[in-house]
Amino acid sequence: MARRESIYSKGVVKSGHIPTGCRVDNILWSSIIFGRDPATGKLASTVEGQVAHVFASIRETVELAGGSMEDIVKLTVWLGDKKHREIVNDSWMAMFPDKTSRPARTTLNADLDDGTYIQCEFMAVLPGRTSGVG
Repeated sequence: MARRESIYSKGVVKSGHIPTGCRVDNILWSSIIFGRDPATGKLASTVEGQVAHVFASIRETVELAGGSMEDIVKLTVWLGDKKHREIVNDSWMAMFPDKTSRPARTTLNADLDDGTYIQCEFMAVLPGRTSGVG
């Protein structure tokens, strides 16, 4: 089995060339995840819709890699408008309800493409295989 494995989430991939995430041994790092509707591949028209799709895509990606939400150690979130932070926080609290077991998170303002309200990336440490190096 190769050390590196590409993960393709159905709702995130814009083309067949860039995976949603990459797993090497037990580390998973995502590509940028946008608020795309997995059924249409298009961005949701509302902030709430995009945030919901982003968090669903995070879950799908980590599960496709063999992990769970418990394995996520860091999220970086970019928002086109900081006033949308509370909408993100609502999804954050729903996904990670235990305040003693949440990943680290950085939320930044960004100049995002037209129609994009949110994008994020994450890192997870998954159970299972390791390289045995060390």
